[in-house]
Amino acid sequence: MSKAAPDESFIAVYLNPISISNVQHNVGGDPQTVSFTVNGGVPEFYKYRGVTRYYDEIEIKDAFTGSVVETMSANSYTEGSTVTVTFPERSQYIVKVKDNISCENDAKISLSQGINCICFGYNFFGSWRKY
Repeated sequence: MSKAAPDESFIAVYLNPISISNVQHNVGGDPQTVSFTVNGGVPEFYKYRGVTRYYDEIEIKDAFTGSVVETMSANSYTEGSTVTVTFPERSQYIVKVKDNISCENDAKISLSQGINCICFGYNFFGSWRKY
């Protein structure tokens, strides 16, 4: 039985899943601007080794039609980065973050159309009134 030679060895690495967290709506007072934080995957692994690696791509799709709204080159987003996006309209979107190996994850972000409340009440004179 032969032993493995040093040039035949390899390193096994465990990567934490990519996560999209800390979603903030109405950024800068704009109801269509959202920010979120990305973590995990290859950039996280390298960050704690003193090396900067970036996420490969951030893709935004319309949740209803599946059409790509925006594809962001993620070369400026690394572990713990805050990503800010202004969406074209209020709807639901799928944000997918990929690293350059094989990790990816997505999250649904909903921008409310808002609800205009129509309130009715019984007034002092005994009739219904719209407020």
